[in-house]
Order: sequence, then C-alpha cells, then structure tokens
Amino acid sequence: MDKRISSLVEEFNTLTGLSNIPNEEKFKATTKKRSANEESKTTKKKKAETNDEPEENVSIDEIVKSAHAKGTLSKLTIPSLKEYLAHVGVKPKKLRKADLLEQVEELLSQ
Repeated sequence: MDKRISSLVEEFNTLTGLSNIPNEEKFKATTKKRSANEESKTTKKKKAETNDEPEENVSIDEIVKSAHAKGTLSKLTIPSLKEYLAHVGVKPKKLRKADLLEQVEELLSQ
C-alpha cells in the first residue's frame, strides 16, 4: 500500500510546496505546551459561600408569606417549612416535602 500511495503523496507535496519544508517544521506543535509543575491559569475558583439560612432579622412567617405570594413555596427547604408549621402551632402530618407544602398552602389560603 505504501508503494502505491507514496508516489501520490510525493506529487501532492510538490504541488502544495510541502516538499521544501523541513520535517521539523511540518510537525511543529501549534499550541504552546506547558510544563507539569506550572500552575494552570484556568484553576477552579472557590465557590462563594452562600448562606441558605434566612437572615436573623426576617421572621420565618414573612419568608413563607412572601414565597407564597411569589408562588415559590416549593423552593423552600423542608426545615424551613417545618419551622413555619411549628411557629404557627401546627404539627406536621408527614415529613415529605409535598405534604408539608400542602399543609402550608392550606394554612395560608385560610
């Protein structure tokens, strides 16, 4: 196979001008290689710590009511829903989030 193709490859190289270029330049890497001990410029940045807990000066009652008004009750966490139910004085029926959301919605729709 090499014998059949070699003449075609040589002809291609002469037509394109690649026969005049030394082999070192033909296979030269186009990107700059970095050494193994060099620090990468694309290192991951630490994720900013977010505080999922509500602010201390805002009551759970206000948080739940504003979430209900916006229609984002499902974004609240299970502990915050439990805290709201305890704040209102209602014992949670079940511990699943869907059940807690249903209880909170019933209380807020009254």
